[in-house]
Amino acid sequence: MNRLNDHFGYDAFRHRFPNAPKPDVMAGSKMSPFLQPRLLSEVQHACMGGDEFVGLKDLIIHTRTCKCADLRDKVFSVLGLADPEVYKLAVNYRLSVKETFIAVARSLMLQEKSVDMLSACQNPGRRHGLPSWVPNLADGWKARPFKSHLHQASYDGAQYTFGEDENILKIKGSSFDIIETISEDTVHEEDTIERLDAVYRNWRSFIRKALSNPEMEWGDRYYIKEDLLGIKSEHHWTLFLSLNKTGGRSLLHPELVELLPEPSSGVIDTSNFHKIKSLLLPEDFLLQGKRYKVLHKSMRDYGVGRRICLSRRGIIGLIPADTLMGDLICILHGAAFPYILRKQGKHYLLVGEAYLPQDNLDLGKNLKEEYFSII
Repeated sequence: MNRLNDHFGYDAFRHRFPNAPKPDVMAGSKMSPFLQPRLLSEVQHACMGGDEFVGLKDLIIHTRTCKCADLRDKVFSVLGLADPEVYKLAVNYRLSVKETFIAVARSLMLQEKSVDMLSACQNPGRRHGLPSWVPNLADGWKARPFKSHLHQASYDGAQYTFGEDENILKIKGSSFDIIETISEDTVHEEDTIERLDAVYRNWRSFIRKALSNPEMEWGDRYYIKEDLLGIKSEHHWTLFLSLNKTGGRSLLHPELVELLPEPSSGVIDTSNFHKIKSLLLPEDFLLQGKRYKVLHKSMRDYGVGRRICLSRRGIIGLIPADTLMGDLICILHGAAFPYILRKQGKHYLLVGEAYLPQDNLDLGKNLKEEYFSII
């Protein structure tokens, strides 16, 4: 049941309280208003009802959509659940909102020796006067951060310093590629099965058209041609859009991507799990006869607020919707995923994390390293 709930966006809180007011979300983010109670329940589970400390990064991420009269309480309200000996932060209302958010970002990076916090920034426009490398806790999510254990873009430890100006982060990494072309379609949290299918078809069409454009001089197209446009293309699209998390389940269990059996009015074979599962699906889903795909869940998990692109080398990527053509794909030391950076004078803006297939990232092992000055 939990898998079905996750796949179809069903939420027990919404079912029990259908008239509950929807929390505000940032314009254009299209994130489910019922993500909040789910994230809070994860915090409760992680802290064992208050008996264990929780990592500050997880607390910040899981409570981001919560409301408060004072934005500084986005940080101060959860400090009691984090280990004070680790983060060295204290409630201080003499700090401004900007100073509070910068303080928690610096503490996370210095104490955890990790740059995973960058996935929560999602603020290339530097709203509220915040640097683009500081989590914009004042606004809702644009996209759900990738789970860092699913991938590894850099095997080197994080190397970074803070400039004399508190607004600047200098981080070591390599420029891997450049965004060449970007699809127009993106996934929204409330998208129906039909809409997800339409986005999927458009993404496939985008790749096919881009590669056939005679004005484009792509690099190595092998991965695109053989995998995403080949005989087993649906399997490889599932692997790509799930961040390679499925591990080939769509081939091992083809029933997951076939039409579900029609509900029967006769005796139910309780030994047939997939038959039972079909009876639990929404009625309109069965009537429409749409395919139940692992692909759909992957698009909901990782595609919301993102688009696909092709880089100058001809590599496909899943990137933030804020990305522009010409932005850089960079591998930052210690980061689980590549990041999109945008050149601005002598500095860079952090756009957000991206996903590229691991086989393609291996091409960047011997690239020239440099320090990116992010504002």
